[in-house]
Amino acid sequence: MASIDTPALTASPPPTAASPHIYLELDGLRGLAALCVVSLHLRFFALAGDQGVIIDRHQYLAVDFFLLLSGFVIAHAYEARLALPGARPGFIRDRIIRLYPLLVLGAIIGALAALLSPAWSAVSSPRLAAYTVAGALALPLPGMDSAFPVNFPTWSLFWEVVLNLLFACASPYLTTRRLLMGAGLCLLAMVAIAALRHNIDMGGRTKQLPLAGPRMGFSFMLGIVLLRLHRDGLLRHGGIRWWIAPLLAVALFLFPAGGIVSLLYDMAMIVLGFPLLLLAAAGSKPLSPRLSRFSGGLSYPLYILHVPLAGLLTPWLLHLGLMPGWSLYGLEMALIAALSYATLLAYDEPLRARLRQSYGSRRHR
Repeated sequence: MASIDTPALTASPPPTAASPHIYLELDGLRGLAALCVVSLHLRFFALAGDQGVIIDRHQYLAVDFFLLLSGFVIAHAYEARLALPGARPGFIRDRIIRLYPLLVLGAIIGALAALLSPAWSAVSSPRLAAYTVAGALALPLPGMDSAFPVNFPTWSLFWEVVLNLLFACASPYLTTRRLLMGAGLCLLAMVAIAALRHNIDMGGRTKQLPLAGPRMGFSFMLGIVLLRLHRDGLLRHGGIRWWIAPLLAVALFLFPAGGIVSLLYDMAMIVLGFPLLLLAAAGSKPLSPRLSRFSGGLSYPLYILHVPLAGLLTPWLLHLGLMPGWSLYGLEMALIAALSYATLLAYDEPLRARLRQSYGSRRHR
């Protein structure tokens, strides 16, 4: 989510801005992208055979869109603030408060699902506990094929944390020229890795995790550049651009993944398609502000909890007599969305409010 996660988009404006700006359309797109990721991963739990192939499209590109959004909105919320003396510790505390409550919960749910899974029967309890703690901290632990075996999507949050820390350290020195140079180097590395592996969809496996660095770094740095272009007026005012969300969904589901054409399409979307969509969305008035807020709030819990929740729900629903297929798929999708939203209201928002009150920086939102 995203990472899929972003800070509140009403944070302090740049020094030249007259008032804060609320990017509700970006909130809405975050939720849509998270739902697309869920649609991809849920096929492993609820569908069988050819049914799963139908869903196997380009939803994995949502991770690149998340990191692009993250660079844009984190720079919007914190760039001016990080130029002030002593602001770095507050930024780090704010990001911990925002990211880690759900990371911890996702690791715990994932560990419970692992205890019920025959695939984990040969794994000792201390080893499972170690993977759970590592997942809660978003730190990879070698030893298994998945970089984060108790909660697979945590791999993108690992890169979110790394890039946030680098941004906190380097923000005062990130001129647009330096950002473009860094993004260019990441792009060259990303192209080389994709050409060697004939695939851009990598990062979740232990051996692939370092290879995802250029991919994540490119989108994050480009997001910061796009914020500056947006402030300079590029695609800034366009009324209600209702076509942005449908176009994003079409882009992620356009045709099956796999092959050289698919790889070229992925690169084109990462380098050109998603940046144009983000700029268009940033300059758009939301079609439904209430829906955009709901979608943005749901995006992070939906993204980080959907795999462990599916791991718990699937055996239970199969035990009740449901068979793998579209009915199970739709039911699990609805249950995961409802449980994610309940978690947001009952756990994530209240806990973050208490943590902000005690430990957050004064201007944290």
